[in-house]
Amino acid sequence: MASTDHPISGVNAVDTTWVSVDNREKITLTTDQLSGSAPIETFGKDGAAHVISRSLTGDEIVICYDTWKLCRFRRWKPLIYYCAFGHDEIFDLLRIALDSLSRFGLYEGAILVITDEKSVHLIEDRGIHKIPGVFFQYIAVSDILDFTLGRYRIVGVPGIDDYGPILYLDIDIVCDREIEPLLLDLISSDDICVVEEGHLQSPLGYWGAHMFSDDDHFDVVNARGSFSTGVIGARSAAIVLEEFRLVTEISERWCLLKGTRQPPVYDQPTANYVFNILAKHESKLLKAFVRSQLGRLDEAPDVDQRLGLVHFAGGVGNSFPKLLAMRQYVQILEATLS
Repeated sequence: MASTDHPISGVNAVDTTWVSVDNREKITLTTDQLSGSAPIETFGKDGAAHVISRSLTGDEIVICYDTWKLCRFRRWKPLIYYCAFGHDEIFDLLRIALDSLSRFGLYEGAILVITDEKSVHLIEDRGIHKIPGVFFQYIAVSDILDFTLGRYRIVGVPGIDDYGPILYLDIDIVCDREIEPLLLDLISSDDICVVEEGHLQSPLGYWGAHMFSDDDHFDVVNARGSFSTGVIGARSAAIVLEEFRLVTEISERWCLLKGTRQPPVYDQPTANYVFNILAKHESKLLKAFVRSQLGRLDEAPDVDQRLGLVHFAGGVGNSFPKLLAMRQYVQILEATLS
């Protein structure tokens, strides 16, 4: 299992698929069509449509058709990814999450698992490495802070700039209906998409109150709002790479200053701080697709209220109650949808 064994080659190596920002229409372009040197005969009425411009990030093109009309398209090469480190139950959760993504989510695209080399045997014991579309990125980790920051360490993933949309999911999430509508909605967003949760000034500290109170230059009243880091989506990797780098760097700087590797609630307060300072996130889009079982792991979600994702949230670790709840819900889905 090499970290470079990913199933989809570079964006310029083969024909690529693009999605209209306006109506979600998909088109496939050859490399010549993408460069603007060949017409796109299947688009428009005159058969002479062509790519007239491309964004610096490479994930958006503008097509001119019927002489003067314009249409924006964004790259369609989805990537859904997870982080998994630690013991057996963690990888049991991962296996359930991955199985639900393909079985109920009908997902057939690329899946990245960020993990460490010590976990290879746990992956192989569960056959995770044999799941179609799955590839791996191995990183060095030494503690829980490293585990939780893993979701932001996608910068070194081979070909990561070519993917879009991208969607990070915690391993305690079950996919309970087709995932493509969510991914298509991500295409149209210019922000990092998250799930609203809590309050920035909460004394619980989950959303960064200790960081905001120490920053004299930022008025939390003007912030975009608090969120969970269990689900993070964007139209492309290019949209999140700088923000992800900053979350990791600021976490490390804060820990160095405080002399601890155990900041309050690990990565989530820092992500709330960084994203709000940069005004880079929004929480409306994912609200239509994600349900949270936070504080209700003993209750089975209503299968008739399926949105796409159910987050069996319950804190860092705490894997056994999540495992029981996820297994129960999958059994309900199997009985109901079969």
